Amino acid sequence: SAAGVAAVLGLDIAQVAKAIVFIADGERPLMAVIPGNTKVDQQKLKKAANAKRLRLATPEQIVELTGYLIGATPPVALAKEIPVYIDLHVLREDVLYIGGGEPNSILKIRSYDLVRVVEGDIADIIRT
Repeated sequence: SAAGVAAVLGLDIAQVAKAIVFIADGERPLMAVIPGNTKVDQQKLKKAANAKRLRLATPEQIVELTGYLIGATPPVALAKEIPVYIDLHVLREDVLYIGGGEPNSILKIRSYDLVRVVEGDIADIIRT
């Protein structure tokens, strides 16, 4: 969990990001990257992704789409190309810590490098 990572590494939870995979309109995968102390606002994400419906991907779909297990999913080096929506609040932190692809690994990356590498769309997608 984001809280667990923050505690182990001695970080503020806002420095830990979460990558969450969704399925839009029944078939279109997308990923949301949000601060670890927040939750996705599905209405905002639907608007950003121009989607009518949105649901969480199943663990099996996450593995198929990303190549990684749920909870360790990084937003980079995915098995399939999927759009990534990065919450604008993530950019408040210079350096982020996010799933590194394995259950016991963490990716440390500058927030603006993350945007550049994943060619992510920046949007307000968290609950306030």
